[in-house]
Amino acid sequence: MNRSLALCFRLLLSVPIAALVPACTADQSSTAQPPSFGGALTATAGPGAGEITLTWSPAISVGGGAITYFVFDTLVGSGLEDVGNPVASTTSPTGMVVTGLTSHDEYWFIVRAQDSTGAMDANVVEVTNTPP
Repeated sequence: MNRSLALCFRLLLSVPIAALVPACTADQSSTAQPPSFGGALTATAGPGAGEITLTWSPAISVGGGAITYFVFDTLVGSGLEDVGNPVASTTSPTGMVVTGLTSHDEYWFIVRAQDSTGAMDANVVEVTNTPP
């Protein structure tokens, strides 16, 4: 081995590997992960007229921060919720009472979780019931 090659090899060995390999840093803004959320569990009639109580298990924040839950509904039928237009929202981790519904009309609901980065899960779990 010639002298200059041996010197170069020794210099490389003395440099920390971190200086030779770029750091792995994720751009959080472009790779925001939505919360892990299983969707609504139940829709129970009441407690009052025109009300439905929805329940769910808490979402797990992946991207960070507080979770807000958005409720989407429809009177038209299963799978037809307007998921661009929530009818209610809450920060309660386990459920809420949706009010202002028409008594004796069947409603279908989807609940989605959004973290403080704006990332929202895309579950399509649906629950249904008819308010008293």
